[in-house]
Amino acid sequence: MSDCWAQVGTESTALYEGLNFNLNTFIFDDFDAETHPWYEIDEITVFSNSDELGEHLRHRMPTNVESDRFFKSNSIENIQREITEIICA
Repeated sequence: MSDCWAQVGTESTALYEGLNFNLNTFIFDDFDAETHPWYEIDEITVFSNSDELGEHLRHRMPTNVESDRFFKSNSIENIQREITEIICA
């Protein structure tokens, strides 16, 4: 992903990883908005057909999505805390 400049998809969790690499992200409008709230992220383009996608791909725009929105820092500590809470519950 670090060698790419764009990604296209619908509902894959890999798309969130691509956002962490600041990939231009284009989402086909056939997705579950409750599971993947793509419309809520201004830097992501939702498209309906191949002509629309082609037009967006011609205009390379830099993307910078705050990855903290999807990925928490301190993952090891977070996992240890959650395990401790489960054990002590």
